[in-house]
Amino acid sequence: MLLIRPIPQPGESRQGYLLRVTDANALGSPTRLCTIFDSRDHPCPTSGGMRGPVAWLGHLSSPDPQGLPGRYWNTRQPRYCPVCLQRSPIWQALWQLVFYVACHVHRTDLVETCPECLRPLRWARGELMACECGADLRAGPTRASAPGRLRISSAIADAWQHDLIGNSDTTSGRIEAVMHRVWLLGAYGVGLTRRAQKLAHLQRLEAAGNVVDAAAAALDHWPAGFFALLDDVAAKYGNAGTTRLTDRFGGLYREVFAASRKEAFADLRAGFESYVLQRWPGQLAARNRRLSQSAIEEHVWIPVSKAAKELHWRPQRVRSAIERGLLQGRLVERASGRVSGVVHSSSLARLKADASTWMDLVRACESLHIGKKAAKRLMAAGQLPAIAGPDIDGHPVWQFRREAVDALGALNALESRRTRPPLSPYGERFETRLPPSSSDMVPCRHTDAISRTLVTEQ
Repeated sequence: MLLIRPIPQPGESRQGYLLRVTDANALGSPTRLCTIFDSRDHPCPTSGGMRGPVAWLGHLSSPDPQGLPGRYWNTRQPRYCPVCLQRSPIWQALWQLVFYVACHVHRTDLVETCPECLRPLRWARGELMACECGADLRAGPTRASAPGRLRISSAIADAWQHDLIGNSDTTSGRIEAVMHRVWLLGAYGVGLTRRAQKLAHLQRLEAAGNVVDAAAAALDHWPAGFFALLDDVAAKYGNAGTTRLTDRFGGLYREVFAASRKEAFADLRAGFESYVLQRWPGQLAARNRRLSQSAIEEHVWIPVSKAAKELHWRPQRVRSAIERGLLQGRLVERASGRVSGVVHSSSLARLKADASTWMDLVRACESLHIGKKAAKRLMAAGQLPAIAGPDIDGHPVWQFRREAVDALGALNALESRRTRPPLSPYGERFETRLPPSSSDMVPCRHTDAISRTLVTEQ
């Protein structure tokens, strides 16, 4: 039986309360309490599995009332704020959340080592306010925390308080959504693994701090920080030879648009859709059920097949236009050998307007007042460049830009004016005609008949 049973304080952690009971009864170590609680009604309170705040002594071994998954708790490595301990000798349960790495009240980083021996603290010690070496934990130095860490810690503290007073609408409440957001963005930000579920050593402040810093970088300067994270994820883990969102962003894309996170990740979803509209150079399937319909309709990159329908072209001709630079687009060859691609909507609109003015070979000949053979000689000489045709993009009909045809017509008219004779005072053109020479004269049958008649008469 315990001689002294301290009253649990609001927000006090179970492990901290267990250590405070040990200290008050001079037991030397929390493990001594096992001899007291060794019964069916009160199982031995081991420090490794206790999570969340304490309500009373018999509550030590009960499940966490907020239902937070175990991965969000740090039950192995004690952390503390020296200033908080100076004001109240209570070990806060908030300090045991893995991503709470800074005290949002005093704006300092949490501490996990002794200020004297510099060794990591352990729960298996005899005094709440002292290290095993006897050093007072309240006398340790403090360090101002980074703004990003403070913002994350403040968000965690607000969600924690929100759920403690019973405003939670779900089993784990708002705190779980905040912790999962930091876990997801931080895991991909630090680049430790392709899967966000795989994070290790978060009981150490250094490892947890790195994850928090990466998450803060993604959330700060919204949405530029989030866009930078998406670019980094696509470059590190994505398959560059695909235009599918799931292949480029993998687990991050699925987690952000998980049905269970619709409300909690509403801002992340909006940011992802904004990224897709501004930067995603791939196609979006009309049957996509994750993105909103407005995002799919407003997407600036459209499939080659859709662009071909708008231009009334074959898809192969559209792909040729992309390769020739007439269209701004991107082609991807799949493993099967099939080539797919996308076209920028603004580039498509410009080409569509330009193509409406193109003329075929017949109209070009009529405009230039020449025949097809002459036109093809001009094409071979490079004076009449074709924009489409059998040898260019496989189109069976030769086509020319109106500007090119008009420019050639204007040049021919200018040359014609230069070679015409001048006008006479009466508006007629002077034409200098030389008498034909005898060699230029060609005899005809009429001339021969008149000569024979004259000879006969003589």
